[in-house]
Amino acid sequence: MNNLVSRNIAFVSHLGDVTETAALAEWQLAVGAMTSIENPVTTGLSDGIPYGISVGNHDQSPNGDPNGTSLYNQHFGAARFQGRNYYGGHYGSDNDRPL
Repeated sequence: MNNLVSRNIAFVSHLGDVTETAALAEWQLAVGAMTSIENPVTTGLSDGIPYGISVGNHDQSPNGDPNGTSLYNQHFGAARFQGRNYYGGHYGSDNDRPL
């Protein structure tokens, strides 16, 4: 959060490969990292810093299987973003394809 104001950070974009091997320990690290920018207390913003995140091939289990996104949706599914003013929704039944 040290650079939030000085760098005028308004949005964070995460382009896939949240993990390297989709291992549980990697998902836990990713959740911790993204939680830091979601925190209203540390950011001073009611919804935290707005961000977008997308699933990458390394986040799929098995690797590269477009249907293997259950761990991604467990950790960064629609429920995680519901109620945040910046979340615009998703296509289909999961958060693989945001609007």
